[in-house]
Order: sequence, then structure tokens, then C-alpha cells
Amino acid sequence: MGPLEGGTLVTIEGSNLGLREEDVRDNVFIGDVPCRVHEYHVSVRITCVTGPAPLRHGSPDAADLQFPVRVTTPAGTTQSTVKFTYTNVSVTGVWPPRGPLSGGTVLSVSGRFLNVGSHVAATLDDLPCVVNKTQSSSHRLVCITSRAAGAHEGGGEAARAVRTLVVTVDGARRTLAAPYTYTPDPQVFELKPLRSPWGGGRLVTVHGSNLDAIQAPRITVNLFEKVLNSSACRVLSPGQMECPSPPLDRDAVLAILEAHDSLRRRRRSRSRRSHKAQRSPRRRDHDGDEVGVDVGFVMDGVLSVLHLRKHFPGVRSRLVYLADPLYYTFSHGVKLYKGDTLVVEGEHINDAADESDVRVTIGSAVCNVTSLAATQLVCTPPEDQPAPTDERGVSTPSAAARGGARGPVPALPAGRPALRAAPALPAHARGHRGAGRRRAVPRAGVLRGAGRVPAQVLAGGARLQAHAAADGQPREPRAHRVQASLRRATDRHDRPHRRPGVFGDPDTWTTAPTS
Repeated sequence: MGPLEGGTLVTIEGSNLGLREEDVRDNVFIGDVPCRVHEYHVSVRITCVTGPAPLRHGSPDAADLQFPVRVTTPAGTTQSTVKFTYTNVSVTGVWPPRGPLSGGTVLSVSGRFLNVGSHVAATLDDLPCVVNKTQSSSHRLVCITSRAAGAHEGGGEAARAVRTLVVTVDGARRTLAAPYTYTPDPQVFELKPLRSPWGGGRLVTVHGSNLDAIQAPRITVNLFEKVLNSSACRVLSPGQMECPSPPLDRDAVLAILEAHDSLRRRRRSRSRRSHKAQRSPRRRDHDGDEVGVDVGFVMDGVLSVLHLRKHFPGVRSRLVYLADPLYYTFSHGVKLYKGDTLVVEGEHINDAADESDVRVTIGSAVCNVTSLAATQLVCTPPEDQPAPTDERGVSTPSAAARGGARGPVPALPAGRPALRAAPALPAHARGHRGAGRRRAVPRAGVLRGAGRVPAQVLAGGARLQAHAAADGQPREPRAHRVQASLRRATDRHDRPHRRPGVFGDPDTWTTAPTS
């Protein structure tokens, strides 16, 4: 297939196609249109360039035209059974209508027969838009914008309106007026909060300018200028967007830091030997469960936001990763609800979260979080007992115990509602407003009354864990009352313990040794 205007390279393969190029020169036709020989391989292959299609009914675009290929040699004339099709290429629109001056924006040009022919090109005025043929189709041409002249890091440039988009398909040339605008590069002014659990998912609010010029921005976390992970952002306005913090593998990050520290120590050791001088060892810049990483953004071809610390030194862009929160099961496995608030105990609850980051549900109803402390979460349950379902409305007739056999939770008599802690029920974790990455986590408990109602805590994409004894039964944590100042539990040596992790096996339970 090729455009009506011709210019398409057509390859003809067969046998006995002449013994020399002179045998077929001026003797190759598509219908009655000459096809100029471009390349010749003795007897087996001819490559030729098509001429313009003949007019029909006075108009070349009345319909697509099909013609057989005919080759004449001293031995005779042969005609193909497969026909060549002339098509009318068209361009109708462009998306997105704007992008940064630094380029790198993926444009989608709509139209018809945009993938025919042997050569396709696109330009925005005098700037090339690099075509990606592997992602293009008949109705969609994909190209990547070039950097506009005068663009420089740091912003401050004026917008530039493109007058004409030109798409060339072999001999066809199609234009579209005022299709696109180059806007000043986006800038970042502020990020908050700057603390995240290892499991990620905490929403980071980004304030800046021209953020809406980017269609698919991503936040990255970098260590020693290497990207560890990234996640997709959501643009709210030209000056604001939200990005869930990417999850990190704690053990992998600590291994990178340890290797870097080891290399630095070896270099210092060689330096001391060469200068015969003694120096005190340098302190490590990380502490186990608390590691700071640099934040950057992928915004098309804008280089200045890849490493904020380098190009925006006045912006606080160090994101600190802390231990994931852990939540305990209820004392005695049952929580009686008498119309007061619900208290869920645990560890590291507010290290990297506030009330807006945590979502607690009882069945499909929300338990409104009113207080978040280091070891306690307080929420107000709904006035009416919810139906016995999970947060998605799916019935939960039985409980699945992590690390043990699957089976039904023993039923309680109907009557006074209660919150009963299952060993661990499957659930999901995410940030507030659904921004975080969903993860399987244990639920905090089950509301008991006329039916089972699972209770679950969802926090910022981090792995939430419950504690169980070695025999699989819930361990009773030390009782706490909600007071003006909530204090951390100190008798953790007789609580079952599990090391938090990002990608570890959630079904492995251990009991911490007692002294």
C-alpha cells in the first residue's frame, strides 16, 4: 500500500526476472503507471518507486485504487496475483495540544492510512517530530517532539505556538494548522510530606508551575544518582500534582549503602597509608530503618527535574523512608463495641503517616480516624453495624489464617456486636483517596453480631502486620487507654514479633525470644 501521490518503494520477488537491470528498466508497471527501478538483484528481486495514481472520474480521492504489478523481460511478460493499493492519506488532529520546550512529548497524530508507504516523517514548523513506527497504526501516528530552539534549564522561556504540522508519507504531504504549543518547562517549588514507609504509597503533594504541560509525569527516588523506583503522578492543576511515594526494598537499599560505605572506607584507608596520617572514621549517613533518598521527576524531556537537589538546591527534596507500621490483633481476640471509639494498637503507626493517610473500614463502612499516635490509632465506628463483607462488599463467611490452615472462624451467638480478631484476614493497603499501591495485609479484626464483619486498616501502601503466638492464636497485647499523651508499650519481649519488609513473605510468623 502507498499514497496516491506515489513515491513508495515496492519490492517485487520472483524468478526469471531478467539477467541484467537493462532487461527490466522501464518495463515495470503498477497497472498502467510506470514504477521506476531503484534496485535490482539478478533474476529474483526488483525494487521500484511508484508513480502517482491515475485519475478516476476526474478525482484521485474518489476511492482507493488497486492494480496488479506487471514486469516485462526478454523472456516475456508476467503479472502478479497480489495487487498494489493506492490510498488517500489524511491527518485530522493532534494530542496533546501542548508540551514543554525541552521536548520529549509523545504526540499522537490521528488520521487515515498513516502507516502506509515506505517512509513517514513529521515536523512541527522546522522542528522534527521523531516517528515511532512500531507504535503507530493506520489511524494513529506516534512521534516524539524535539527540543525547541532557545529552551534552557531553569525555565523562564516564553511559550511558542507551532504554526503548521506537516506529515509526509512517501510522495504525499499533509498539513494541519496551529496544532501544538511549546510551553515553558515545568518547575518544582515544594514537596510535602517528606517521610514515607518502606512500602510506599504515601501521597506527596508537589507544588510548582506548568505541571499540566506533562501528560504522564512520574516521581522517582534516587540513590547516588541512580533511580531505585518510580510511580505515576496525577496532575491536579498547573501548579499542583500528587504522587504516591514509590515502594523500596529495604534490604536492597541497605546493601547498596553498605557497599558504598565499604568502598569509601577502602579509599580512605589507601589515602591514610599514602599520607601516613590518622583520621577519625566518618559517621554513616543512614541508620537502619531510616534512610534518606533524593527525589526527582520524569517529565518528558525536561532534564532539570530529574535531580531536584542538583538543579533546585533551594527545594527540600530529601525523602526519608522509615519502618512500615505494624498493627496488633485485639486483646483476647474480641473487641466489644459499646458505642465508644475503636482503639487499634501497634508500632510505628505515625512515623510516616497522619490521619489523612490511614483508612480503617469495618465491613464496607469507614471507621473515621480521629487520632494517630506512635502506638495507637483511634477511630469512630459507624453507628449501625455494617453487613458482614469486606470493603468491596464481598461476603466473608470464613477467615483465612496466615501461616496456618484455612477454615471458618468460630461463630458467636447473635446479639451484642463485637470486634473479633482473626489470626489474619486478607485485605488491601492503599493511601488516602485510593492513591497508593494495593497490597495484601492482615485485617485488624471482625465485627461480630448478627454476622461477621471484617475490620481492616489501610495505610499508605505499607505492609500492615498482626501479631500471633507460635500456636497460631492471637497474643493479647498490654492494655492501653486513650489519654492526652499516648505512650509506647515497653513489654514487647513477650509479644510475637515479625521483621517488617517490603517484598518478604507475609505468611511467615515467628516469636521473639524472651530474656
